[in-house]
Amino acid sequence: FERRLPAPGESLHVTGCPGATPSLLAGNLSRSTGAPLILVLDTPSLAEAALADLETGARCDEARQLPQRETLPFEDADPHVEITSQRADAFSALLAGKTKLLVTTSRALVERSPVAVRGEDFSLLLRQGASWTRGELAERLSRMGFEAGESVQELGDLAVRGGIVDLFPFGRDLPIRVELWDDEIASIRSFDLLSQRSVERHEQAEILPVSLDSKQFEEAGVSWERRCLLELLPEGSIVIEVGNSGSDTRRLRLWNDVRDAWGTDDPGGRRSAIDLVMPPADAERAFGRLRRIRVEPGEQESLPGESRFDLEIRPPPAIDRNMKALAVSYTH
Repeated sequence: FERRLPAPGESLHVTGCPGATPSLLAGNLSRSTGAPLILVLDTPSLAEAALADLETGARCDEARQLPQRETLPFEDADPHVEITSQRADAFSALLAGKTKLLVTTSRALVERSPVAVRGEDFSLLLRQGASWTRGELAERLSRMGFEAGESVQELGDLAVRGGIVDLFPFGRDLPIRVELWDDEIASIRSFDLLSQRSVERHEQAEILPVSLDSKQFEEAGVSWERRCLLELLPEGSIVIEVGNSGSDTRRLRLWNDVRDAWGTDDPGGRRSAIDLVMPPADAERAFGRLRRIRVEPGEQESLPGESRFDLEIRPPPAIDRNMKALAVSYTH
């Protein structure tokens, strides 16, 4: 199959890919080619299922999901902390070389966000013994989107009490407690929410932002740009589009809605649709740098000029509580 991979700007139509086959194909191609690979699904729920297939069936623990924003066309900032944190984690991991395999949706491919030029600049690395005052640390975390309150209860919460700074960052099952002694980090520990007791000590902790805002990068002295995933992929990257995700219908609808709400001009430095979404013509040119694989579960027709490859994997027959049919299916 690898000998049939398309060249940049070309597309390969792969049929016979039912169920979790696209995820298994993506995982194997990522390992064998070493190229950045993006698995594109039509909806967020399908993307989540594909990521689970990658992690369990293809054993790709390094895979990340880049979710699409859940905002209305006239909104800019995403109010969903977990989605924003997951987007920051995906961008950071890709740019820092921590992963070459992302799962996303057709719409998320073209949604632009403030992105640090270097992947390492997305996060804040706290180390035991590092110099921080309580005020400096609390201010930095606030710029990263953490909300201060009396106690930490859920993702994105921040609480400061004396020399203790509690926070709940993305990617951790438990919140962490940073203890400051004078102007130095004395300890970093994860702790239980109910008992408030420490669970584990850490030498360091990487903190990802819970909001993607250009101000956090500017105030930290970090170079940033408004970019989408499609713009960040190097030439020759492989994009596997599953089912309807290969169509540009959702991307075109998104562009039209955002353009109607924001316009395409930028008078007085105000934000425009181009800041939030990659225009369709630019997206089409960007696809011309990539190798595209369009996978289908059955035997659908290929597009004009598209090469074709059939994996010849067919879904099992429907059982419908027919135990005899189940026995026959199992023996085959």
